[in-house]
Amino acid sequence: MSELDKVQEESKSMEEVLEGIEQKRQDLELEKQRLNEALNEVGANCDKRGEEIKGHLAKVGDLESKLETLEKEKGESCDELTHKLEFLQSQMEDMENEKDEMKSQLNELMKEKITIEKDKESIQQALSNVTEKQLKEIEEEKLGMKNKIGEVEKLLEEKNIEKLKMAEESEKLQSDKRKLIK
Repeated sequence: MSELDKVQEESKSMEEVLEGIEQKRQDLELEKQRLNEALNEVGANCDKRGEEIKGHLAKVGDLESKLETLEKEKGESCDELTHKLEFLQSQMEDMENEKDEMKSQLNELMKEKITIEKDKESIQQALSNVTEKQLKEIEEEKLGMKNKIGEVEKLLEEKNIEKLKMAEESEKLQSDKRKLIK
């Protein structure tokens, strides 16, 4: 084999290696874009859930103030007490519906958290083939995702606290209902 053939063969080999590296770079870029889109979507969902929680908290506050008003007017006639009892039962049903809806939202957030954890694992696997510069970029993205996960966990904790408050409020309403019936 002549030296020219060796050089041509080495050149061809180098081209194949360069093509492979370019393909990996493009694959990593696509993966980075997909992860950014997923991260933005999760962030938007968290913001939406936060607004919904605020709305629910406002409703609970309204219901608490209505309940206090009803307790002050307890001494009125039997017909009025019956009417109030029906109103409280309706409010309790609404709270049960909201509680069920919040449980559903909580389940969705848990699923999103699991999905994020799975994405995190796949990112960690992809990191093993990444250059140092790309590692730094991915670490920054990872930190952002951890922050989002922390926010999701905080929202979950808030939802659990709200759920407990709603359960206590429901028990209080049941107790008031029993008192009104007596």
